[in-house]
Amino acid sequence: MININTDKITVLHIVNKFLERTELFIYNYITSSDRTKPVVLTKERVNIIEFPFNHVITIPEPKKTSSIRSFQSKVYQKLTGKSFRRHRIERYIENLQPGLIHCHFGPYGYEMLPIKKKFNIPLITTFYGCDMSILPRMSIWKKRYSELFADGDLFLVEGPYMRKKLIEIGAPERKVQIQRIGIHLDKYPKWEPGKEKFTILFIARFIEKKGLIYALESVSEIKKQYANIEFRIIGDGKEHEKFIDYVKNNCMEDYTIFFGMRSHDIVIEELVRANVLIHPSVIAENGDSEGGAPTILLEAQAVGIPIVTTRHADIPNILEEGPGIFLTEERDVNGLVVALRKIIENNFLVKREFVKKHHDIKKEVVLLEDKYIKLYNERNIKGIESLSLAGNNEKR
Repeated sequence: MININTDKITVLHIVNKFLERTELFIYNYITSSDRTKPVVLTKERVNIIEFPFNHVITIPEPKKTSSIRSFQSKVYQKLTGKSFRRHRIERYIENLQPGLIHCHFGPYGYEMLPIKKKFNIPLITTFYGCDMSILPRMSIWKKRYSELFADGDLFLVEGPYMRKKLIEIGAPERKVQIQRIGIHLDKYPKWEPGKEKFTILFIARFIEKKGLIYALESVSEIKKQYANIEFRIIGDGKEHEKFIDYVKNNCMEDYTIFFGMRSHDIVIEELVRANVLIHPSVIAENGDSEGGAPTILLEAQAVGIPIVTTRHADIPNILEEGPGIFLTEERDVNGLVVALRKIIENNFLVKREFVKKHHDIKKEVVLLEDKYIKLYNERNIKGIESLSLAGNNEKR
């Protein structure tokens, strides 16, 4: 067991996998904490070299292939009314005695509700995207979220768009606060684009809401006007074959390169060398959306590369449209082409003032820990008041 000896408040972070490459924002907050002590509880440890961190507890779900473990879990649940995973979590809670639980993504907030109630620990849940755009459409998650919204203490979102949407699906307005994504500005190199070819870069998972199909269509059009174009794509996902076929069918193979998933260091190297980042996010047919905004758009601003993106979710709230930054409407291929043309024909350098003012992790982690400490103190004050009231009643 992890034993934390510290006078700081221990914050137990609940994460599905620690850590997916697309969840750098979680890592930045955990590793930048100064006034509190973060401990991570996860189902699986991944990408350890890229995301090193010492205080990680791994409690996996019983694997279906492990008949003995699965049988033991079922027997335990039948006898006690709770899963073996929850039993192990409770043991770690008793050992750690965290002052707060911070769940990343809505479903884990719901999972930790019984723990919060049993140990009387304040529960914070941060929503990020599909957990508030897709899940509330399902009747089972409507019910679960109503319980979470009633008993959870604080809900965090990336921006005003997300805050509005979370309140619309039932979260109490007084419990929903904005906590912006923070990045380490001093870790990003200066933009130095290549001059041999004009490189258009796309970085995202291959899912509908990321809008890769519209990026491909716009690059195909711009190639007809400018010969010296290269399209570099970093990412992967369930729609991989669809995009490979599109490139073949539209004769884009000579200037389109698929790199697959890459480490964060390689992503930043590609970002520094490219001429423009394109990220045309959309609301998917199933309702999935960015919720907030992709972290890569913050990183692009930190580097200084021109950006072409969309007026989607909280994207307009994490950058300012102006020289080198173009926002189009969703699925507007012509708008993307016009924006790319302007960048090709002009020399733009994106300034860092906006991202420095609003998304510097050094500032944002202070605001997050202020929330932690305030919630922790409120809980202790209520506890003291309850004890005092109980004492007065006994005297009577």
